[in-house]
Amino acid sequence: MAGILLSGGFIFYNTNVLHDYLSASEITAQRAAYEQRYRRYLNVPQPQLTGVNLQVEIYPKRGAVEIQGTYLLVNNNQVAIDSVQLATGAGVETTAVNFNQPAKAVLVDEEHGHRIYTLAQPLSPGDSLRLRFLVTYKAQGFSNNGADAQVLANGTSFRNMEWLPVIGYEPYRELDEAGARKAHGLTPRPATSSLYDVAARRYAPFPEQIRLEAIVGTDTGQTVVAPGTLRRTWTKGGRRYFHYATDAPIRNEYALFSASYAVQESKWRNPSAGPGQDVAIQIYYPPGMTENPARMVRSAQASLDHYTRQFGPYPHRQLRFVAHASYAFGHHAAPINITAEEGFFLLNPKDDKRGFDLVTAVVAHEVAHQWWGNQAQASLCRGSRPDNRKPGVVLGHGCNRG
Repeated sequence: MAGILLSGGFIFYNTNVLHDYLSASEITAQRAAYEQRYRRYLNVPQPQLTGVNLQVEIYPKRGAVEIQGTYLLVNNNQVAIDSVQLATGAGVETTAVNFNQPAKAVLVDEEHGHRIYTLAQPLSPGDSLRLRFLVTYKAQGFSNNGADAQVLANGTSFRNMEWLPVIGYEPYRELDEAGARKAHGLTPRPATSSLYDVAARRYAPFPEQIRLEAIVGTDTGQTVVAPGTLRRTWTKGGRRYFHYATDAPIRNEYALFSASYAVQESKWRNPSAGPGQDVAIQIYYPPGMTENPARMVRSAQASLDHYTRQFGPYPHRQLRFVAHASYAFGHHAAPINITAEEGFFLLNPKDDKRGFDLVTAVVAHEVAHQWWGNQAQASLCRGSRPDNRKPGVVLGHGCNRG
């Protein structure tokens, strides 16, 4: 009985004291409330994010991360903007929000992650401003959804879309299941918008093209991977630092990694670049899992050969696969850096009785996303497809998004 009470108390402390306990129905209600309160701001003109500068400190053994960020925002609208809508990340604390011109917080809704800042001087078309913020994360036990595995002693990985603030109202946070929408009094809508829904053409998640620069510190013995070129690395105060910067704009969807990796490296000759500007192919994988990295490099090289002929130039100087701590086998293709869950490195194509090389096929699929999804983006409506003749343009009959 004492053991049961002790275990129960430990679970209650983690799920109800260290974390706010939310049932599935309560989470659904929160998402419904977000739409009910803030969807009216969906089409309010907002400045566009064009540049991101991050100063990041990762503390793997403590399960903690601190991010000081600066956004460059530009008014690309035809009208002046008098307020900025800010959607903040879940599971993190967002503080020290300020602009480089006078602004006032007129709404701060922490429960639903939405804020509104009114500018003392409206931002005229073509003008820009800078937004600064501090995001902190600290792993605390486990919630009713299980333990958070984003920051581990050897295997940190987190995405900007989950932690960093986003400009404007975010439709991806809305409920999309028909029954749940009806239960909460929300207007019915199809899972995928019609080809003729003009409003749907204007929205795709994280469509901004940004310049990214990041200085990231971590424990000694670990390597940081971020989008772009590694400009330099150094050690200070018993910690190791990495400075990355993109050479070309990327879609505003990326991840940062820190772990002790083994690395398989090669190059691919980029016919659209000058001498000495080959694309570096890098596979960051768990030490000891040596079966597939060389095969992955060969597939990436063949994929770049084929896709650049079919779809147009590859705009970056790196292409990476980076291991993510997981028993699963999936991937996620952000610009430049493709997340590969650790289970993938355990696959053995030699054992496939069909003679099918799944590793080569999956790598080819993920490299294709460097065009479809990261250069050519579809709005969320039926029929979207990339126009192979014009990289960067999406055709979907009446549902186009350039």
